[in-house]
Amino acid sequence: GGEGAGDTSGGPLRLDLDVPRRLPATAAAPLREPQPLTERAASGSARGDAFGGGAGPEGAALPAAIDRTVATGTAERVAAAPIGDGVPESRLPQLKLQKIAPEKAILGQPMIYSIVVRNVGTVAARQVVVEDEIPRGTKLEGTIPRAELAGNRLLWRLGTLDPEEEKKILVKVVPVQEGQIGSVATVSFVAEVAARTVVNAPKLKLVVEGPESARVGQEVKLRFRLSNEGTAAATGVFLRNLVPEGLAHPGGNDLEYEVGRLEPGGSETVDLTLKAARVGKAVNRTIVTADGGLSAEVTHQIVVRGLQVELTRLGPKKRLRGRPVTFTNRLHNASDMATGRLTVTEILPNGVEFQSASPGGRFDDKTRTVQWVLDDLAPDATQDLTLTVVPREGGRLPFVVTVRDEFGNSKQLDAQLEVLGIPAVGVAFDRVDAVVAVGETATVRLVVRNRGFGADTNVALSVQLPAEMKLVQAAGSAKEQTQDGVVRFDPLPRLGPGERQVFELTVRAVRPGNARLHAEVRSDRLARPVVVEETVAVFAEN
Repeated sequence: GGEGAGDTSGGPLRLDLDVPRRLPATAAAPLREPQPLTERAASGSARGDAFGGGAGPEGAALPAAIDRTVATGTAERVAAAPIGDGVPESRLPQLKLQKIAPEKAILGQPMIYSIVVRNVGTVAARQVVVEDEIPRGTKLEGTIPRAELAGNRLLWRLGTLDPEEEKKILVKVVPVQEGQIGSVATVSFVAEVAARTVVNAPKLKLVVEGPESARVGQEVKLRFRLSNEGTAAATGVFLRNLVPEGLAHPGGNDLEYEVGRLEPGGSETVDLTLKAARVGKAVNRTIVTADGGLSAEVTHQIVVRGLQVELTRLGPKKRLRGRPVTFTNRLHNASDMATGRLTVTEILPNGVEFQSASPGGRFDDKTRTVQWVLDDLAPDATQDLTLTVVPREGGRLPFVVTVRDEFGNSKQLDAQLEVLGIPAVGVAFDRVDAVVAVGETATVRLVVRNRGFGADTNVALSVQLPAEMKLVQAAGSAKEQTQDGVVRFDPLPRLGPGERQVFELTVRAVRPGNARLHAEVRSDRLARPVVVEETVAVFAEN
């Protein structure tokens, strides 16, 4: 639109505003940056309807082309010289000053407006001077013809303007801020006119929505909301996402999405699914760009966590063989987020017998595993899973417990149970002749047996013969030595649970009486020897 200022000469003024709806298709070549001029005359004064007659900065020729935004917004004014006594109005110069500017412009893109001065009177107008100011909110790019520049004021000294003669001034500026811009052009002696151009610009806004934390292996869904809050369409819009370390996408770490054109007030929603790949803090960076150098950027931080379930084992470290033992696997969720589905598996070693498990535990005899499935474990919650087995073999038995979430994250706990077997080593007479005549021989058989659950070592048997008997020979699993009527067998290195050893003595009765056989066994695990006795009656024939 346009507005005229008050007439400085008192002459009649006329303001006509014409805003055509269509723009000319002809495009103008850009003007060059003018030289700053201060109170210096222009170097050329060509007619304003073409560029060919003017000169650019430093005398460079300007391209010959017509401005492309002519007649989209105009303001004009007709001014006459003051009427003196006896001077008819028809003999006075009458100037028409017209300013033509585009109704709208794009921020950052050049625009051209023109000032046209025409003498519509019947006599020449002399010393014609046109003055204009650089529109607020713009940067000057160039003028044709070259202007004198004083501060933000432009001055053209056009000289004489004959009747019906017209001169055009072209001014090229670049809007640098959004809103309404304008300037006022004046002919020094009669009139001034004004024009206003509304500069429209797109304004992009980008917002990202997504989780603040995720577990390794979990999908991370981001949603980008892009909107144009400006007054002009944004073109060439692209959304670019830089995937940080700690997150992953099959397409790589530099992703781009073409939005294209986004109208004023329009919006676009873009969804992106990433995967949490590594524990730590990941900062996702998203940039939107558009034509004209527009850009906006947002970041979104995601804390990637591993499986934060603490797994502990409660129960005895040692147990007697054959005695039931109960273990507790305790799970504690140490994170601030629910775990989701958890699977707990315990592998039983050979040598133990499964007896029972807490609710939900299922034993598979083929794989020798007990498994529990938990739907969820809330933040800071604890769950106990119990298992009862019976050790059937001695030694150190290994147990392996594993907890795994639905994303493949897992933790493992290794435990051992030392199975102790208490040996029960004893000795007994298996065969003894109750009555023996003097001079006859008799057989004495002894059995050393371990009736306990543990092995014993250095098991040694000794037999004290009575005075009524003398050793003829001895046989057994170890060598013997006889001294002072005592038969001693070398120690057995090991006697396992349920094992037995047999020893036989052949003796001769040498005199009548009640012969008392005394046998004892010693070992590493026996605090004191085990003693047994047997009596044999020895008689004389006469």
